[in-house]
Amino acid sequence: MGGRDPWHFVPDNKRVPPQPEPWLAELNKTYTPQCGACHPPLDGEGRHNRWLNLTRPESSRLLNAHLARPAGGMELAGKDHNPPVRIFPDRSDPVYHALWQALEKGKAALLVRPRMDMPGAVPIPQERNFGKVY
Repeated sequence: MGGRDPWHFVPDNKRVPPQPEPWLAELNKTYTPQCGACHPPLDGEGRHNRWLNLTRPESSRLLNAHLARPAGGMELAGKDHNPPVRIFPDRSDPVYHALWQALEKGKAALLVRPRMDMPGAVPIPQERNFGKVY
């Protein structure tokens, strides 16, 4: 984690735990209070990774699941949901817009340090020790 992981980075290649990318911290400032009652935290691990599309942020399930159908979303809302599910009436909703802006920053961060399957990728030298017994 931290080498080519779009969610985390290791500051100055120091031997410290990976830190969340600034875009992820910004995303969580909006996501946690708005969505955290029903959804697990966004930390780069687990099944919710597929909720985010950093190459095409506007296609992210995170944005479209609770976007109203007339606005092009899926308008998913569970019945008898407590607390009530918030539906974004359109893309100008302030919460939707804050989530989208953070994902756009995630896209920019990914383009600065592209994965090896993306154009412009450059190998990042890292110290690895796969043979050590812990």
